[in-house]
Amino acid sequence: MNIFFNEAIIFLNNSCNFNCYHCYVKKNQKELSFVDLAYFIDNDIPKFKIQRVSLVGGEPFLYSNLIPLLKKLSSKKDLEIIITTNGSIYNEKFIEPLKSVNLKLLKISLHSLKPEVFSKFTGTKNQYNKVLTNIDKFSRFFNIGINTTVTKLNYAELDRIIHFCRERGIKFLHISQLTTSGKGAGIRDEKLTSDQIKNIEDELKKHSNNNLSISYDNHIFCSFGQKLSINPNSDIYPCPALISYPKYKIGNIYSSSREFINKINKFNAIRTQKCFVEEFIS
Repeated sequence: MNIFFNEAIIFLNNSCNFNCYHCYVKKNQKELSFVDLAYFIDNDIPKFKIQRVSLVGGEPFLYSNLIPLLKKLSSKKDLEIIITTNGSIYNEKFIEPLKSVNLKLLKISLHSLKPEVFSKFTGTKNQYNKVLTNIDKFSRFFNIGINTTVTKLNYAELDRIIHFCRERGIKFLHISQLTTSGKGAGIRDEKLTSDQIKNIEDELKKHSNNNLSISYDNHIFCSFGQKLSINPNSDIYPCPALISYPKYKIGNIYSSSREFINKINKFNAIRTQKCFVEEFIS
């Protein structure tokens, strides 16, 4: 029985030096076993014909086996790698290992260009200037993308963030709405109104061009079951926003294709809404 996934989203850890108010990852000090991860790379990636791996967290640059992992991935030249980071950690020791893999994009989360709003978003102090500096440092070596989650807190800043990307020569900007799982479930009133969502869509049509690719996740399309999401316990989920909710796992790194298919079909059979997160966690 064949089942294919176009992407694996790997949560290397759920520890982070930020405390973002909207994060859907439940924070603790758990790390993904490197032995399990190596097995997944050697066996599951070819078995499921996975073409892209996204390394996320927590904070990926806090993962203790990041350099061995990059060395492992360096032999997979046809495998696209994306890393998503909060941008607060820059260390020269990572540069050459990062260059050795097929790093399609280094995505840095930047939710505001106002220091006080940035601090509220990230639950940090005195990190704003460091992140901006590190964006410039990483830009010397890699293609940089910016991730921005839009809530009522930063809704008015989109034009400014777009201008920032163009000014820095950044080619990719991904804008997403609030995901109402994890801590995001407790701030539902921060979600944009229907009018605000429509305004964003209209505004982005004016801005996207060849110099800056802008993608917008308006929660209309659901990729449930098309991507594998692996949490630090080596458990596998059909949606990254569900990785902190054990009852929604479809197996683990060592599970069979049949087990994945059966679990995905089971969830699809009870599905009534477009977004599983909105349905299961609300």
